[in-house]
Amino acid sequence: MVKLENVYNRIGWDYGSRQYSFAVGMGETVVAGLYEDHIVKAIEHACYELKVGVTDRLPWDVIGVIEGPGKIGERTEVIVRDKFTNFEIGKMEEWPNIDCVKIRIIGLHAGPVAIGK
Repeated sequence: MVKLENVYNRIGWDYGSRQYSFAVGMGETVVAGLYEDHIVKAIEHACYELKVGVTDRLPWDVIGVIEGPGKIGERTEVIVRDKFTNFEIGKMEEWPNIDCVKIRIIGLHAGPVAIGK
């Protein structure tokens, strides 16, 4: 098990993958995870029924079970240049896969919401 304290969920910002709901860079390691069903239900209840926001702008505390290695996309900016003049034409985003540590999230404190089992 692992406890990540005072971290920001960077999924969709710095890291992207449809197979994860949470991702954070911890030094040179990226930790990416999926919520257990009870976490999903609690977040949905907070957001849709209680109208309480679970935002990625506030730090979270996450408890998870390490499941092993995985892959996740990392946001990368590529500068496109003219091959003759080297003039910058524009920028593009790419999401190449990098290694990560997969976790299954069993507990969460995110803003006004705390969930455990």
